[in-house]
Amino acid sequence: MSEALAITLAEADRIAAAVARARTTFRVTENFLYYPPIVKAKELLDAGVIGEPSLVRIHTTRCSTSRAGHGARARRHGVAPRS
Repeated sequence: MSEALAITLAEADRIAAAVARARTTFRVTENFLYYPPIVKAKELLDAGVIGEPSLVRIHTTRCSTSRAGHGARARRHGVAPRS
């Protein structure tokens, strides 16, 4: 797992208890909580710059910031590329 299941241990315990009560399988496949474009979108929503979304489509690409154009594209969308 590349990111934490929850922010606190208590929150993780509540998730585990809910899964146990439901007698089901629980799996985290992706967590986009800190994904820079999502963080930026939340900032824009919170600031009232954009209205309430009716649909969210996420397309991720795994690539190095050294690839041509990646850094410029990220800056154009208001997100600094990772170092």
